[in-house]
Amino acid sequence: MGNGASTAINAATEAASNDELKAVLSSLPADARLKLCAALEGKDETFFTWGDDEPDPEKDAAAAKMQAMHRGRLARKAKKDEDVAATKVQAMYRGKTARVGKADEVTIDLSEKELAELPVADLDVKATTLDISSNKLTQLPAEVGNLTSLVKLDGNSNAITTLPAELTKCVKLESLELYSNKLKELPKALGELKALKLLNVFNNVLKKLPDDLGGLANLEEVNLAANKLMMLTDQHFVAWAQVGVLSIYENNLVRLGSLAPCVGLTELRLSQNNLEEMPKLSSHPKLTVFEIHKNRVASIPDDYFSATPALERLSIWGNHLAALPTSLCALASLVGVQAQENKLEALPVGAWPAKLETLFLQDNASLKVLTAELAACSTLKRVNLSKLPLDDASKALADKIKDTVLAKTGGIYWGVDGAKLQA
Repeated sequence: MGNGASTAINAATEAASNDELKAVLSSLPADARLKLCAALEGKDETFFTWGDDEPDPEKDAAAAKMQAMHRGRLARKAKKDEDVAATKVQAMYRGKTARVGKADEVTIDLSEKELAELPVADLDVKATTLDISSNKLTQLPAEVGNLTSLVKLDGNSNAITTLPAELTKCVKLESLELYSNKLKELPKALGELKALKLLNVFNNVLKKLPDDLGGLANLEEVNLAANKLMMLTDQHFVAWAQVGVLSIYENNLVRLGSLAPCVGLTELRLSQNNLEEMPKLSSHPKLTVFEIHKNRVASIPDDYFSATPALERLSIWGNHLAALPTSLCALASLVGVQAQENKLEALPVGAWPAKLETLFLQDNASLKVLTAELAACSTLKRVNLSKLPLDDASKALADKIKDTVLAKTGGIYWGVDGAKLQA
């Protein structure tokens, strides 16, 4: 094959969209157009815009070869790059497989097709990625289990209610994204997907989880948020040492098992549940974000945050706390504390973290005294003391804090009267 034809095929291989493909193939002559349209099984010939080139035997040969590859009549001795080119021409035209990348990576893209069921006959069993997101699917067919090379499955934004047991045949699966569906339960057999690193079932209607999920030791990110979970046990977390980001917010949790095994946590989000106690921890040296606002927590052990020495942001507002633990003040990296809308009566005495930038204490109706050490927090730039019944000494301290905040570019301060002041 000549340089012109090879260039056209190589360019088609690199094309990432129908528009780009159209531009690449517009270099072929009219005769090649007819052959390529035949290769694409009689689809609308006006799909591509063609130039007025004179016939070129080499380009004709390229188109004919693409046709032959598509129909499976090309000898097995064909070069690998030409096979990839032909497969991609077919896939991009039909809008099924969006991309075929490296030789060992095959992506099936069926997203946003308004599909009510999957065309199982078109599923390449060698697929490593299957994207079926944003359709109208109510179930996954059992044939998905035939995709034993699958590494990523994205089925978000459908109406899927159940998962087939056959999914567990996809033993190489590392990423399972099923957020924004209607899942009522997850199969127990899901615990057999030992390679799984990402599990995202955000915004479903799950009321419970199988204990077997706790045995998935390779998980790195788990999103169980916006479901209807009421209880999770110790067993659910037993092997989650590598989980970095754990999101279980917006559920109905009244009981949460021990998170002590989750030593790799970097972000923990438990807000908007019905928890009455802080989760049990062990040592979590990487945890930087901890959100447990809008629960029913009434107290925190004084040494609680010694388990989270790298904590940077704590959101604990909207609980029933009467006090904050002194271990909070030992968090050298702490930059933000949101503790508003509790029942605070006092603040920890002692030096507060030197990096503290945000402190929200508003709407604590019994908080009359600010600790004097807050005046030394020279990095404060967002402070809210709205509706605090401060005594005179604390009001004077609040004025000093206000001066510190408003001296910063972008500083915002809310005084006890609720007035917002900006630098």
